[in-house]
Amino acid sequence: ASGSLVGLKQGIIPPTLNYETPDPDCPLNVVRNEPLATDNKLFLKISTTAFGQASASVICGV
Repeated sequence: ASGSLVGLKQGIIPPTLNYETPDPDCPLNVVRNEPLATDNKLFLKISTTAFGQASASVICGV
C-alpha cells in the first residue's frame, strides 16, 4: 500500500503486477505495464494473500 500512496502523491497510478489477460466479461480499466498519470486524489487498494486473507484501504487526498 505504501508504494501506491507514493505514486498517488506523485500523480501516477502504478501498474498492476502479474496482470496479463483481461477478462472480456469484466470490463475494468486496469493499469498494465506502465504507470498512468492522474490528478485523482481518491485511492482504493485491495490486497490478498495466498492463504485467502484480504484487506482493503480507501484513501481520500494525499
